[in-house]
Amino acid sequence: MVATHNLLESIRKTKNNPTLIFTSTSTVYGEPTKMPTPEDYAPLKPISTYGASKLSCEALISAYAHTYA
Repeated sequence: MVATHNLLESIRKTKNNPTLIFTSTSTVYGEPTKMPTPEDYAPLKPISTYGASKLSCEALISAYAHTYA
């Protein structure tokens, strides 16, 4: 997550308007009961540190997009 934060800070400080593409993973859903899992599935309950870190990066990116866009 530190690397994502550093990247977002770099993008925020730059004068041009780069595009960030972030790929997620189905592990953010934990153990879903619906397969295939739709993107709007809830709740988001990761059961691994990998899924938790991806979910936290998604939240950080969303916060930056809403705050600095």
